[in-house]
Amino acid sequence: MTYLLEARGLTRKFGGVVALDNLDLAVVPNEIIGLIGPNGSGKTTFFNVVTGIYGATAALSLSMARTLHAPRRPRSIMPAFPAPFSARGCRRRCRSSTTS
Repeated sequence: MTYLLEARGLTRKFGGVVALDNLDLAVVPNEIIGLIGPNGSGKTTFFNVVTGIYGATAALSLSMARTLHAPRRPRSIMPAFPAPFSARGCRRRCRSSTTS
């Protein structure tokens, strides 16, 4: 069987804290998987290990059917809330538009 993602024996430790302990997971094509658990149970750590942000402390195997690529950086940044016009600048723009 071909897996999109397969992890066997995945372990990640932070000092004495074990975030992932011998995790086994296999995802087949067209399958939807949900990762649930309480805060601190290792959900984000799992994704960080799979994507290479963290290295695994131990793993029997970790394989993916295709390579993950980092998202492209945006070409320009637009603030969520543009700065308002200053009163002086607005008066200048309004005056120049009425005189033309």
